[in-house]
Amino acid sequence: MVQRKTKYIQDAAEKYAVYLMEKILEDRGVSLKRDSQQKWQDYINYLDERNLEESDINKSDYVTNCKRQLPVFISGVVSKFPNQKFSVFDVEKENRNQNKKADFDIHFMDKRKLSFSLKNYAGGIDRPQVRAGTFNSLVMNLLFESPSVGMYVYEVSGTMVRFKGSNVSKRNYALKSIGLPQIIEDLEKLDKLQEEARKTVLEDPSYEMFDEHKWKSLCVQIGSAGAKTMHDLCRKLNANLIAKKLLGLAGFAGEEEVLFISPNQILDSLTNDDFRTLKLKLRNSKTVMNYKLSGQTLIFEYWLDGKRLLRIDVPFTLNRNGAYWLDLPVYSGTRKIKDKKHIVELRWGERRPYKSRELATSINTYVDLKSTGIFN
Repeated sequence: MVQRKTKYIQDAAEKYAVYLMEKILEDRGVSLKRDSQQKWQDYINYLDERNLEESDINKSDYVTNCKRQLPVFISGVVSKFPNQKFSVFDVEKENRNQNKKADFDIHFMDKRKLSFSLKNYAGGIDRPQVRAGTFNSLVMNLLFESPSVGMYVYEVSGTMVRFKGSNVSKRNYALKSIGLPQIIEDLEKLDKLQEEARKTVLEDPSYEMFDEHKWKSLCVQIGSAGAKTMHDLCRKLNANLIAKKLLGLAGFAGEEEVLFISPNQILDSLTNDDFRTLKLKLRNSKTVMNYKLSGQTLIFEYWLDGKRLLRIDVPFTLNRNGAYWLDLPVYSGTRKIKDKKHIVELRWGERRPYKSRELATSINTYVDLKSTGIFN
């Protein structure tokens, strides 16, 4: 599938980024490990495992961004820390298993270590998307710590209890245990929206073939209801809790640094003093967060001393997750295609009998960086 290949290319670009940064440090004579060749081999091995050609990766915007922007980033790091040596390490896999955001670490000669989340965009970074999920996962991630994808923990009498977010009875029990039984009804409304969307697409004969107008109408219907329910739910929560957790989900809280790159822009929270100042202001005890509903979108704004520091938009919609067979080229009649592990005959644009069951509610998280004034 095209989406899967794109994800592989993005992951490959992250490994290429680690290699390239180490190579730049070597060329400057400030590398600790001097192991860029091993990191290059790790990159090549990943390509082989995913049946990717190096020529395909080199043509992607993601690698082009690395070649254009990472020398700028490394120059900034070397200038900020003179008389130091550094090495870069790929930590994406181990952190993903722990639901952490860092993609690479920089180790210093003096034993310090900084962790970075790499945000690599084919478009610009004026308003980057920093996180995606479902209606329910947004709520769960605001309320609970998540040691791994889909799993959450809470403390009872000094003991950490672990549960799966999709287990409704354990989820509701957890909410009661942390003193939030009042939001169970709202979460159950979000459950029903997921069921409604799936029932419509899977059982309504008029949704057998993909119709963009009908699909967009369904997204508006489900998304608007989801955003309204989430707005009602937020009113029942502590605003300071929401503010802090949302910043964490967006990558603007905690000790991890952030590096944004795109074809024509670069921004990082280590070498950009304005970015570092913004992060500090967002953590200020006097900073307040307001939120409002606008159609399918919840808008969160952070204010300090009468000035807006940051705006985060969270639109609510649906994710088709490959529910329809829309791979190009368009064809007439039917063809045999692979649907999960099954071979089925489908018309172009027809609902896939197995993959369509993965249709889900969807939220994205967009950060308005352009209005912050932190770009170099």
